[in-house]
Amino acid sequence: MPGGGDDEVVTRGRVGAAVTPTVGTPVVGGTGAEGSPDVAIVSDTKLIGHFSKAGVKVSHCPASAMRMLGFAPIREMLDSGVCVSLGTDGAPSNNRMSIVDEMYLASLINKGREAYISGTTNPTALPAETVLKMATINGAKAVLWDNEIGSLEVGKKADLVVVNPFTWSMVPLHDRIANIVYSMRTENIESVMCNGQWIMKDHKIMNLNEEEEISSAVKRANDLLERAGINLPSRMNYV
Repeated sequence: MPGGGDDEVVTRGRVGAAVTPTVGTPVVGGTGAEGSPDVAIVSDTKLIGHFSKAGVKVSHCPASAMRMLGFAPIREMLDSGVCVSLGTDGAPSNNRMSIVDEMYLASLINKGREAYISGTTNPTALPAETVLKMATINGAKAVLWDNEIGSLEVGKKADLVVVNPFTWSMVPLHDRIANIVYSMRTENIESVMCNGQWIMKDHKIMNLNEEEEISSAVKRANDLLERAGINLPSRMNYV
């Protein structure tokens, strides 16, 4: 969870400390290429210029932000030249841990924010192609690795995702980029390659036994609740 809070900014960076900037103190979560906040919610847009000048890279986690923090001025950051990528944050503040969901949420939430601020809808507030870049090349830039990953180019690592678009959720395919951002679901992803090695092939995880891992996770979770003495109440009847 975020390390601290303020009306102006809530930020948690790789530097491991929450920083509350004040007038005349433009350092926010670190400077230069080393500053990379996981979460940044800024109400004073004047501070965004400091992000841009310092080379701070922001990872926008829309699901987590909506759960705990609020709206982030993503369009203003992008317009100011700030590198904004997409993230999920941790499981306790997200649950689904799906970058596919984060693309969809990022686009809708930021369009809704624009409508709230201006009183009119703006379908181009955070267009699909920008969201896709946030999930790919900007993510590579955020971890200072864009020279090797983040796009399909000669000389870069062979990282790719194979998508099956021929499902009820994604057809018709009038605009493939828009379909990926607005219509794709996690189950549309058939295979994943990392550095030339198949991590998932035809929906099957290649480097571990998925059933065993799920079974182990269930057991460990139950053991943890027992050791902690936690007894979760039943919220409703179910079968």
